[in-house]
Amino acid sequence: DGNSDPPRTPPKTPADGKAMATPTPTDPGAEPPTPPTVPRKPRVPGIKEMYSLLEIQMLGYWVTFPFARHVYDMVNKALLFFGKPEGQQGLDELNFDLKKTIWLLLGGLKKRWTQQQGEKPLEILAGGSTQNGKTAIKKAISWTNGRSGVTTIIISSTKRGTSSIAKKFFKDEQRDGKRVWPLPYMICLSESRPCTNTIREVLRRGGIVLCHDAPSRIDQISDALNDPEMRKIPLVIILDEADSFLRREDQSTKLEKALKRLFATGRVLIIYNVTATMLPVLLHMKMDGREIGANSFIVTECRSNYVGPDSFFPLQHKGKDVFLDPENEERSERAMNLLYEQAFKKKGSETLVITDRTIERMEQRADGVQKMYPHVAVMIVTNNGISLRPPLKPMFRGLTLEHVTSEELEGLKTWSAADVINFVDNRFQIETPLVIFGYGLMIRGDSFVSKQRVPDHIICRMGPKISIEKLVQACGRATYQRQATNCNIEDEKRVTILTYPLDYISVRAYPHFMAELQEKLRQPGMTLAKALSPEETYSHKANFMPPGQERSIGQVRDNLRLDVRFLPPPQ
Repeated sequence: DGNSDPPRTPPKTPADGKAMATPTPTDPGAEPPTPPTVPRKPRVPGIKEMYSLLEIQMLGYWVTFPFARHVYDMVNKALLFFGKPEGQQGLDELNFDLKKTIWLLLGGLKKRWTQQQGEKPLEILAGGSTQNGKTAIKKAISWTNGRSGVTTIIISSTKRGTSSIAKKFFKDEQRDGKRVWPLPYMICLSESRPCTNTIREVLRRGGIVLCHDAPSRIDQISDALNDPEMRKIPLVIILDEADSFLRREDQSTKLEKALKRLFATGRVLIIYNVTATMLPVLLHMKMDGREIGANSFIVTECRSNYVGPDSFFPLQHKGKDVFLDPENEERSERAMNLLYEQAFKKKGSETLVITDRTIERMEQRADGVQKMYPHVAVMIVTNNGISLRPPLKPMFRGLTLEHVTSEELEGLKTWSAADVINFVDNRFQIETPLVIFGYGLMIRGDSFVSKQRVPDHIICRMGPKISIEKLVQACGRATYQRQATNCNIEDEKRVTILTYPLDYISVRAYPHFMAELQEKLRQPGMTLAKALSPEETYSHKANFMPPGQERSIGQVRDNLRLDVRFLPPPQ
């Protein structure tokens, strides 16, 4: 209808650039020029020049030098964007290969630029461990697309998760309140419901369109593309948490049908599958006869500051490991109380509790915790937003707790989890222990790390129909990258976990399996079908499906099976 408010992010004004000089032929008999003693600083072309250069390459005149130069310039400008304000951060400080990321993207656009309607787009995989910087990969892809005349569509799981990406993108392009190295024109359909004309304007500008996994929102993008002129716009689609979009074996859900319509309507050149739990995506590729090499993987590396599943250790009591008992509810409740007792004695602790589906049960647990431990702050994360319960008294004498009004607490409902944790740290002091209850919205998307506070305890008790991937993602809320500003930074890298014994094995083994799979794919002559066949053997550390583990790989109705061999553990 054209009356809807425009996106809140102002349009990007491209920088002017001078045309590249045409080399002048030299006399064959002349002496070669003496190279300068001081190396010249490489000139970074302006945005318009990049557009024209890329357009020439796309038309079929793509030669080695212009392509390499384009990638080189993109990387240098990306370093300034992703680095420190003074642009001093080097490639080795990023935990993924930025050169490879941009090279794969531009090379993929080159290959698919002249594809006909109905041809399958190129697929690229991006992942790594949970909470290990995959947002930066999405940002790099979107940033490069915007400077190459290509539109980016990002579809993520849950409304909160998608809004979180939008806020991260918007926050990261601001420095001292000013837009520097801005991302392309951006709109988030999870935060507003703009008209079709507004969406089309963003698509035309080579911008970013974000939406969550609601079929109606995805259809809204398809409707905007359902026009002869709009179908010409080149698109790159990023499926964030890609494994969550695979629901049923026959792909009959409304979500899967909406995605099929989007792929068929738009001129989709590349699809990025981004997730920390990639196995369901790979199994689908194997079943469909699609191949993928290790060179088409973009992986975030686990640096020395990363606290991941290898840093998970069982709750200890009297020198023995303690787990939840699937057969004895009373014993499990005693184990949970034991973890509470240990966690809430520690200054600055953060405990994640992912055990109950219903809001009523979460509130009952919150009541019980504050009755027993009144010095603890409580957060509850549900579809209704985030509710915060301030501590009833300080942890120790001299600790100041600021008063929080009911209006302030109501306003926190729409905040991200990380921002609410920052609020707790600022108003109740970092020493105050914090416990966070949730279930569905604590499986994917949100981060529970603030500038100072990080998770150090987690209870994960999930129902039997929850897949291995959701289990790994849920426990992954307690993984993070350590920073010098973290409280308790002097502590060893350790997260105390309370879960079922088999789930503990699965959570620690899953990243090892994915790492070994990627290593196999690097071997000459190795195919995805062979790497995921009974011919291949994986180590016992990679066995995330130990005997007795009945959780599914992917969604239950997707009926995925893994047929590989695992070595037995050493005796």
